[in-house]
This record gives sequence, C-alpha cells and structure tokens, in this order.
Amino acid sequence: MTESVLKTAMLADAALAKGPQLLTPSALAKSAAAAPNSGTPTLTIVHPKAGTSFSIDPTPAMPVIKCQAQIVGIAPDPTPTTAFNWLIEIIEPQKRGSCASAGVFCGYQEPGHGLLGGTWTPSLVAFRGGEARIRVTTTVGGVRLEAETRVMITGTNPPHADIVKMCGGNATDIARIACHESGMQQFAGGFPLLGGGGDTGIMQLCNPAATCDERWNWRANVERGVSVFNQKKAAARQYLDTHKIDGKWPNDMGLSNDQVLQREAITQYNGGSFWKWDEGKAKWIANPPPQEYFKKVMAASCP
Repeated sequence: MTESVLKTAMLADAALAKGPQLLTPSALAKSAAAAPNSGTPTLTIVHPKAGTSFSIDPTPAMPVIKCQAQIVGIAPDPTPTTAFNWLIEIIEPQKRGSCASAGVFCGYQEPGHGLLGGTWTPSLVAFRGGEARIRVTTTVGGVRLEAETRVMITGTNPPHADIVKMCGGNATDIARIACHESGMQQFAGGFPLLGGGGDTGIMQLCNPAATCDERWNWRANVERGVSVFNQKKAAARQYLDTHKIDGKWPNDMGLSNDQVLQREAITQYNGGSFWKWDEGKAKWIANPPPQEYFKKVMAASCP
C-alpha cells in the first residue's frame, strides 16, 4: 500500500470512529470542492442574545424581534440553504390574589415552520409580555440540531395625556378614578401594575377579570375601565331610583341629583355603595366608610 493510500485509509477510519457527519445535499451541490466537515455541527442563535430586553412601546405596539440562527462546525456553511423550525413562547409570571384578574394566565406561542436561511421574525399578533423563549431546530446530515435563547418583553407606560384623552378629559370621573387607582400607570418595572388582590393596570381591573390584552395593552385596559364605569353608573341610577321623590333623590347632604349619582357611581366602581336609604328620615344617608373612596378619587392629582 502506498503512503498516500495509507493516509487516506487512516483518515477514513478516524471519520467512521466519530460517526457519520454528512453535509446536506444542497450544501454539497453549492461547492464541488466541499471538504468533509471537520467536526460536529452545532446550531446557535446569533440574534437575539440571551437576556436582551424588548419593549412594548407606548402606542402600544409589540416589538420587532428579528431571529437569526447559524450552523457552525462544517464547511461550506449550509445555513443559507437549510430549513429551520422556529418557536417563540411568551410566559407572564403569575401573582396570586383575591381578584378574578389574579387567576388569568397569559401565554403566547407562535411557530415558524420550514423557513430557509436561518432567519425569522415572529408576527407577535397579540399583546403579551414576560419571558420569551425562542427555540430553533433543524436537521443536518441526519443529525437533529437545536438551540434556545431567552429574552424579556416588557411594557412601557404611555403619557398621561394619552390616557386622559381616552377618558374624555381631566375633569371626567373616569380620569379621576384612573389617577387614584394607579397614578395612570399600566406597568411597574415593565410588568402589569398589580394591586394587592391582583387588580390590574391603569384602571385596576379586578372583577370581572382583566383579559391578557387588558394586562399588556393599556388602551384595552382603559377602554374596559370606561365600560365598567358606565355599567356602574347605570346600576347606581337604578339603585337610587328605588327611592325617588318628586323626581329627586332626597339626601342628608342636600346635594343635587347629579352630585348624588356621581358619588354612587364612583363608589360602585370600587365595589361599594355611597348611599343607604333611611326609612325613618325618608332620605339617602351617606355611608361613612365608602365616602372615603369618593374623597380620595376627587382629591387625586396626576400631572
């Protein structure tokens, strides 16, 4: 056996000892001079880097997360002609509490199947935040490769002026409630602002539970708060109408109908009732504890 033939045989034995390490047919076709790979192929996620933080902007709009994977360890690089399967999963940390909102689990999954070239930008069609786990898999020469990275998606508070506009103006009852409940903040540290019971966001939605969009989309949160307040106002009117004399709601504070309704509607938003009927006096009497919530709402100031 000649020296060159002997060397070739020894190299072949060494390659077999490592197991089959084959290039994809497409990669082989790309270069007639392609040499057998020199090592075990691995897959890595080049972008985004682990620990990167992305933000839902104040518009609000979900961030654009451009993902890029790379096959390393073999030549020529088969990445451009290889198909990849992607998956992004977003999971929000949970916090227990007495509100129905505390029982809401917000997750999101989006796959990207059979995508050539190692790049992918998920559409992120729903408002979600928390830890985002990005996984990618592919097969090279019969070997399954996979990689994973974890990043964060957090929320950004909007300007107060945008919230006030959705509430109909600074002087509206719903704007005052938003100010008192949260200081007009949807997020704290990038995550939905939660009250002690799990009340959520700008309007501190509790019962019924805040949806996932209402946790991560501040506009949805305010819109729901306005709707809840309007429902409470209608319920307050119905409640007060149970004792109405000559078109008025008689009360121990000498207030007009509008003032009586305002106090009841705001207090009902918090789950209480400002007024209780006194049969002996034939008047609506102010409830001492619920009065405090109304006073705090009216005193709230958000520049």
